[in-house]
Amino acid sequence: MRIDIHNHFYPQVYLDEVGRLGGKVQLVEESGGKRVFMIDGTPVVHISPAQLDPVLRIKDMDACGVDMQMLSLTMPHVYLWEPEAGLALSRAVNDAFAKIVSEYPKRFTAACTVPLQDTKLAIGELERAVEKLGFRAVYLITSIDGKPIHGRELWPFYERAAELGVPVFLHPFLPPGADQMRDFWLQTVLGVLFESALTAARLAFSGLFEAVPDLKVVVPHIGGLIPYSLGRLDKGFRTHAPCSEFISKPPSEYLKNLYIDSVAFESEALQFAVGRWGADRVMLGSDYPQAMGEMDSCVADIEALELPEDEKEMIRSGTAMKLLGLDA
Repeated sequence: MRIDIHNHFYPQVYLDEVGRLGGKVQLVEESGGKRVFMIDGTPVVHISPAQLDPVLRIKDMDACGVDMQMLSLTMPHVYLWEPEAGLALSRAVNDAFAKIVSEYPKRFTAACTVPLQDTKLAIGELERAVEKLGFRAVYLITSIDGKPIHGRELWPFYERAAELGVPVFLHPFLPPGADQMRDFWLQTVLGVLFESALTAARLAFSGLFEAVPDLKVVVPHIGGLIPYSLGRLDKGFRTHAPCSEFISKPPSEYLKNLYIDSVAFESEALQFAVGRWGADRVMLGSDYPQAMGEMDSCVADIEALELPEDEKEMIRSGTAMKLLGLDA
């Protein structure tokens, strides 16, 4: 069995509401007829038919041998509006995802969306999504209009997620300095890896993982730059006082408890990341159907790993089934 835990979907109601709300976000139709989300004039996501249609998506899943996907919203998400508007968007998305899951229960599960710009509202929507709609995960973007998500004012949300047993899936937003990365689409090709690494490091250095030890966090794109940076982060802990102000152990001791996906686009990088984390911390992801996503190659990269068959099966589905509480 194969479960793809990193892919993206836009319910039509989300497109409608974002178009109505406006603000920093624009949905623009390009000359070729393709639509793209713009944030403050920066293009961030092109929209493809498979981001809107579960039937088209299932055809692609079948062609690649993927049995199930965990649907999630992606940029521009819900953080770029006032909290109440973010809540309304979150509720609309979660209701739409719940409907898709009910129609295709063997093919889809989903991660809920919450308005993290208001901790109380985010907790309320998390509880509704988990307890009433049956969601098994929550999806967070790594910054709230440029503000990182490790601040202590958000810790009650993380505490509640841990109490509910709901893993937190992170996804990078526009990285710092994105306006300087517009050439060659570098904000997407490379910048998002910095953003994921910055977020994971801040969660560790802030003391969050020490305060909420049961919190489960998933970092996409094989953990961003974290697999290659643990030694440097620990060196910071030993040599710079601010790096040890809030934690009692080197950051690698917390970060080794992260989960990662398999979105690497090369088997060598994935092999290294699996060796660093272990197959029980890695899950199949594709980033489908984003421009950078490839379901077929991400499936093939797992099959190319030099691992025992039981460990490959963990990555294909076993780790995700355990983390999300899915039935076989």
